Amino acid sequence: MDIERFERLIEAYGADPRRWPINEREAARAFAHAHVERCGPLLEAAHELDLAMDCAPVGAPSLALRERVIGAAPRGRRRDLGAPPRWLWWPGLAAACAAGVLAGVVVTDQATRGVRADTVLAANTELALADNTDGMDAVR
Repeated sequence: MDIERFERLIEAYGADPRRWPINEREAARAFAHAHVERCGPLLEAAHELDLAMDCAPVGAPSLALRERVIGAAPRGRRRDLGAPPRWLWWPGLAAACAAGVLAGVVVTDQATRGVRADTVLAANTELALADNTDGMDAVR
């Protein structure tokens, strides 16, 4: 950052660092702090101009300007009235996802039903054997 660039920055964006370009903001702040005697008066003058511009009334744009801006705006694509809207595929996607989850739950439940039954049967058999063994030891 040099004094010429700092002056152009202040002339273009004013005294408020929040208005300065982000990629030059820190360098400009550091330059201003290092060169207070040169940058101070520049910042004060720019601040006064900023205040005057902030207080100035802003009028509504003329009808001619409004028409020129609207006329210069790029035109959007025309949508075919016979084609379904773009958002219409979202409900189909949601239904497909829900069907996939439901199918996964049902298939998993059916596939593991036999394994769970075997596990419960084995656990009950072990408990029954443990109960019978304790009873047999007491009889002997």
